[in-house]
Amino acid sequence: MPPNIIVVLFDAARARNFSAYGYDRETTPFISSLTESGIRYERAVSNSIYSLPSYASIFTGQYPTEHGAISWSDSVTSNPLVEGLKNRGYTTYAVSTHLLSGEFGLSDAFDEIDIRFLGSNERLFEDDPVADAMSEKGTRDGWD
Repeated sequence: MPPNIIVVLFDAARARNFSAYGYDRETTPFISSLTESGIRYERAVSNSIYSLPSYASIFTGQYPTEHGAISWSDSVTSNPLVEGLKNRGYTTYAVSTHLLSGEFGLSDAFDEIDIRFLGSNERLFEDDPVADAMSEKGTRDGWD
């Protein structure tokens, strides 16, 4: 059986504020629990200063000048990361608050996507709908 793969992407987050990366307060217990049995990267560099081109680069393996998702009116036409996983027998599922919504093309390759739009006053660290959705899909002993 192939290993389960979870890719967690954060918008405007700094590793220095994550307990999983040594922050002295327990700020990210869910992420800490994932790192206990997974792979935690020590160094990562973004291909852009804002989210859409960065996410598109992660999923396509291309620089923003290659995939073309430069401005908020752009979208990508393929998602090689997810398509490659599906070709190897994986079922793919994504939870997002906005960047994987259909308008940017990033979600088209997933088998299932759960968009959790948040109101302007909702705070993820008190009641996290993305983590809740991920927990609903998984089990205590592994992921479906």
